[in-house]
This record gives sequence, C-alpha cells and structure tokens, in this order.
Amino acid sequence: MALFPRQAEDAVNNSIATLKQLQGFNAERVKRNAPAIQIGVGLHTGNLMLGIVGEQERMQGDIFSDAVNLTNRSEITLNKLTNRGDYHTRFLGKVQVKGKDVPISLYEVYDGDAEPIIELKLKTKADFEEGLNDYFEKKFAEASVCFTKVLKVNPADKTARLYLERSAQFMVQGVPEDWEGVEAVEQK
Repeated sequence: MALFPRQAEDAVNNSIATLKQLQGFNAERVKRNAPAIQIGVGLHTGNLMLGIVGEQERMQGDIFSDAVNLTNRSEITLNKLTNRGDYHTRFLGKVQVKGKDVPISLYEVYDGDAEPIIELKLKTKADFEEGLNDYFEKKFAEASVCFTKVLKVNPADKTARLYLERSAQFMVQGVPEDWEGVEAVEQK
C-alpha cells in the first residue's frame, strides 16, 4: 500500500511506472525459465487517518479509512486528475461493495500494459464501449456481438470475455426485475 497525499497523478503515474518496471523484471525471469509475476494495482481517493497502533514491544504505522477499504480503479481518482485525457482509460462497470449504499464505478488505466496490449485496447475501444452500453440497456444479443468483435482482435481481453459470458447467461436465463447492471462484491 502507498499513500500519495498531493495529486492523483502521482498515484496513477507511480502505478504505471511500477507496471512498466515489472515488464522488464518479468522479461528477465522468463529468460531464466521462471514464471512471470502478475499484479494488479487498485487506486481510490478519500480521507484517512494515519497513526501508530500496538503496544510498547510491537508498534507499527497503520491507516484507518473507508477509502482504503474501497481501493479499486475508482472514478473518484480519475476525476481528480488534472489532465485525464493524458491517460488511456476505459469504463469497466459498477460494483456494489458489501455494507455500502452507493455503487462505485470502476475504470481501468491501461498505460501500464505492454505496448501491444495498449494498441489492442485502443483498436477495440469503440466496440467495447458499445458493448457495455448495450449490456446496461439489457440488449444482450447486441452486446454479445460487440464483445465477440473485441475478442476477435484481442482474445486476451478478460473483461470483454466476462461481459460476453454474462450476456449469454442473461439471454438464456433472463434478467432479474431489479437488475441495474451493478455487480455485488461480497469479499475483498
């Protein structure tokens, strides 16, 4: 965990740099026949309390905050960026976190991906976004067509595959009356 008290760009740029460094590190690991290390970076913006906890023999710094518990690729952080257009982003959907009343919008900043992956996500961005719009409007057949187009260009796009599978499931099983496209997250 890291704190960036000044600007949202500090957190986003550090995350991108970390992922780029990992690419180089993994290239060396692959040369030694070692498995690549995969990580994800989640960002959220909010207030927190920083303090020392423990007792005389064992003390440590800790952070207490609802914002820490909600760390993800949050719209709140993106809205704090001075030049949001400097980053490659895409909307991933909304989640309802257990114990919270308001869903959180999730976004992906993919500038930390390898250059070929960035290019694939840029090529498929329009189809991906159209698929999401159709999905949230309960047009699952149309959404399936869009996500299939994305996967033809970028077969490794896990998010497009997930939405394709969900669309197919809703076409077969139907949609609950109160469905709004928000996924419930029960655990971290």
